[in-house]
Amino acid sequence: MTKRFFQITAVLILAAILFISALAQEQADAVLGFYVTQAKKTFEKSELRSESMRYTFLASSHYKQIGRGGVVERLDTAITRYFMSGSRIDSTQVVAEPTSEMPAPTFVFPNIFAESYLFNFFPNDIGEENIAIGFDTPGSEDSLPAGLAVIDREEYKLKRLHLYYQNPDGFKRLTRSYLLKEQHGFIFADSISELNAQHGVFSTEYYRLDTDIGQLQLIR
Repeated sequence: MTKRFFQITAVLILAAILFISALAQEQADAVLGFYVTQAKKTFEKSELRSESMRYTFLASSHYKQIGRGGVVERLDTAITRYFMSGSRIDSTQVVAEPTSEMPAPTFVFPNIFAESYLFNFFPNDIGEENIAIGFDTPGSEDSLPAGLAVIDREEYKLKRLHLYYQNPDGFKRLTRSYLLKEQHGFIFADSISELNAQHGVFSTEYYRLDTDIGQLQLIR
């Protein structure tokens, strides 16, 4: 009788633990879903405003090409003024030309909250003004990037975005990181960092492209 009592008690305790665990996970999923939904709406609002704007900014790009054995083979700089209509480049004005051809920065970043990602809270959330949300693709062959998004906890505005492209066209590896801020009512990059690895003739070649963006002004 006593043995059966303890067996039943153990089963009930286990069932209670599983129930509480499932309830906690369900609540965490609901909170995560709320933040993803709000961040998606906030991004779309910013995107809608930027697409109605014509604006200009100055981009200063610093390029570092790294070859075999980690040897820096080339350092270069380009300073360019861009004239934009929404996300489209209308024209450019070269302020300082690089010594030879170098990659152009990618100013447009995706609304990752509108994609079919597997989202998760970053584990070291300490409840400050920002909240980090990780995102990953369902399959390893997916062309969408995985990464990490940092949003404002209260206003849901995207503040940082780190993208890792698993299957980039023409490259071995590709990562892009955006530091973002709101200007003139829409979110735009304040700086962009791109790390790339591509197959060379005899070994993998790497480059880093860091771009600082300033003097963003509306064109009336």
